[in-house]
Amino acid sequence: MAVYLLSIKPQFAEQIYKGVKKYELRRKIGDLKPNSYLIIYESAPVKAVTGIIKTGNIRVLSPREVEALVLAGKLEGCGEEDLKYIAGHRPVLVIEIVEYTKLKRALKLEELRTIIDGFKPPLSYIRVDGKERYAKLIDEVFRLIE
Repeated sequence: MAVYLLSIKPQFAEQIYKGVKKYELRRKIGDLKPNSYLIIYESAPVKAVTGIIKTGNIRVLSPREVEALVLAGKLEGCGEEDLKYIAGHRPVLVIEIVEYTKLKRALKLEELRTIIDGFKPPLSYIRVDGKERYAKLIDEVFRLIE
């Protein structure tokens, strides 16, 4: 099971938890795998891990292709703000969200720093499974969704 830690703005996390946002767009193209789990870290002002999502299909598309899909309503939950974010010439990672769960309680930044010494949230996302440093975080997140 691949597990990643994803930084996201609070307004987008809220849209995911309400079931409105079915796709997440990223300018960072990496090793993100389909059927992975993304632990959601909400950036300021929340500064906490608040939930987890399961990914479906992962695609790398041009900004023009993504814009066409957004304007056609085929990337549910993506809109004008997403288009501003992806504007340019770099490829875009399109992440399908197939499941989402909000944690029973948020793991605030201070608590994250006790779980992971020197914790700093990623700028976009990082893979955390198989890394001893993140084992306690993964355990705690999955405990808080059961």
